[in-house]
Amino acid sequence: MKCKILVALWTAFWILFPLAIAATPVPSITLEELTENSEVIVVGRVMSITDEGGTQVDYGGSSTAARKNRCELKVLGQIKGAGPLDIISIYYLAPTAPIGYASFVVGAYGVVFLKRSTEGYVLVTPYKSMLPAPPNTPILGNSSALENVEAQLGNVLTGQGNNAAKQIAINSLSSVITPESTHFLEIALHDRDKEVQLLAAAYLLRRNDIAALPLAAEVLLSPQQSVPYYVRQNLLSGISIGLVNPDAVTFLSRLATLPGLDARRAATLALGHTDSQMALRPLAAALGDEDLLVRYNAVVGLSTITGQWQWRPNLDEFTENETKYMRHWREWSAQQRAIDTHKR
Repeated sequence: MKCKILVALWTAFWILFPLAIAATPVPSITLEELTENSEVIVVGRVMSITDEGGTQVDYGGSSTAARKNRCELKVLGQIKGAGPLDIISIYYLAPTAPIGYASFVVGAYGVVFLKRSTEGYVLVTPYKSMLPAPPNTPILGNSSALENVEAQLGNVLTGQGNNAAKQIAINSLSSVITPESTHFLEIALHDRDKEVQLLAAAYLLRRNDIAALPLAAEVLLSPQQSVPYYVRQNLLSGISIGLVNPDAVTFLSRLATLPGLDARRAATLALGHTDSQMALRPLAAALGDEDLLVRYNAVVGLSTITGQWQWRPNLDEFTENETKYMRHWREWSAQQRAIDTHKR
C-alpha cells in the first residue's frame, strides 16, 4: 500500500501542474487535430452576437441550462474550405454554468475552426472558439492549412499583442511538434514579458530544445529570482519530461543540489535520460539524498547509463529492498572514484 501511495504521489506531482493552466479542465485537442477535423478554417472579426433562446447542454451525466447564440463573423481570410466566404453565421451554446465552453466577443479577431451543420456553421469543439491572430496576416497560398494556422499564431508572438493572446498562442503551438512551431516558441524566449518567455521555455525544454536552458538556469538556479509557483513547476515539468540533451548535464548537476525537493527530483530524472557518462557523478552523489524518490531516480539513472539492467528496480521493488540496491550502487560509485583517482 505504501508503495502504491508513493507512485500516486510521484505521478500527481507533475499532473497537478500542467503547462496550460486553465480555470476549468477541458478535453485537450492538438492544433493538428483541430485543423484536420475542421471543414472550414477562417480568419475573421466578430460583428455581432444574437441570443436565440434557451436550451440544455449534457455535461458530466446531467444537463445544465444554456443559451443558444448566433455569431455573425466577417471573414477576412480563408485557410481551409470552399469559398470565398464573406459573412457567416456560427451557432454555439453558452452554458450558464462554468463548464469550460468557449464564447465569442464582439470585435474579437482571430482564427475560427468550423464544421457545417443544418443551421449553418458550428465550432469543431465547443471548448475553443477563436485562436488569436493579428489583423492583416496574409494567407500563405503554397502552404498547408496547419502551416497557415501556425503562421497566424506565430505572428501573435512576433507582434506587439497582449500577453494573454501570446500565452494562448504558445499553448496552441506547443501541441504540435514541427520546425515552424519550434521556431515561433524560440522567438517567444525573447518577448518583453517574463511569463511569456518562461512559458515558451517550458515547452521548449519539453521537446529537448536547449535554447531555453539559459533562461531556465537564470530562474531556477538563482535564489534572487521570484516567479509564480506554477511557472517554476512548468519549467521543472518540461525538464523532467523532455530534456535528454547531454549538453544539459552541467545545468542539471547544479539543479540536483538545490534545497528544493521538486528541483532535485526533476534534475535526477533528467540526468538519467541524458545517457551521458558525465551524468554518472551527479547521480552517484544523489544516492545520499534524503528523499526516497531522488534516490530512486539516481539508481534508475545509474543503471540505465551503465547498462546494469539487473540493478534497475521498479519503485515497489526499490522501496521494499532499498538497502540491497543502495549497497550495490554505493560500492560501484566507490570503485569508480578509486579508478578515477588512480588515473589522475
